[in-house]
Amino acid sequence: MIFFQIFKNQGLKAAMDNLIFGRIINFHWLSIQPVLLNTRIYNFFKRHKWIEAEHQIGRLINMENIFKDISSRKLDGDIIEFGSYQGFSLKWIIYFRKKYKLLEKKIIAIDSFEGLPKSSSGWKKGQFSDTSYNLLLKNLSKYAGCKNFEKENIYIINGFFNTINVNNELACLTNNVVMSHIDCDLGSSCDEAFKSIDLIKHTDRCYFLFDDWGC
Repeated sequence: MIFFQIFKNQGLKAAMDNLIFGRIINFHWLSIQPVLLNTRIYNFFKRHKWIEAEHQIGRLINMENIFKDISSRKLDGDIIEFGSYQGFSLKWIIYFRKKYKLLEKKIIAIDSFEGLPKSSSGWKKGQFSDTSYNLLLKNLSKYAGCKNFEKENIYIINGFFNTINVNNELACLTNNVVMSHIDCDLGSSCDEAFKSIDLIKHTDRCYFLFDDWGC
């Protein structure tokens, strides 16, 4: 079991950190709540080296600050996520869009649901393939309260970033982007995401977020 492997190699604190805030049993869907998203709690986890908690809370605080700025500046444009996996980050994008009354903005998520397209460094081809289009919809329905995705201005594109079909579908959905959240892990996939973004018009002030906070 992963918990005991981490406990053996890194100690109880690291094992508990991964159990509560990581993906060992996917408890992070419930453990990470809006009340945790403040700098005092973030600094506590950082000081005590709860790495997974720091990562999750830090990146969500950053994401919320960007939504605040988009709202206060009344910026036009839609939101794209490259690499949605099982939908955890997408859940928070949906939450912040609603919190800051930006419901007119489309949320467009892109994923192949086949895992990483190749091996590189510590990553293995096919890693993160424990997902599917239907699992993503199920998680968003359960944890983000989504029922009618198109009516709620949420669109899921199934495919690799560099394919013609994906780029054509993306171009049909939006011609103006204000924020792109990129969770690709591979440098080559990140390059493909930027190529897709380059095909679309951007607002004068456009944000690019990466999920690997602090790396």
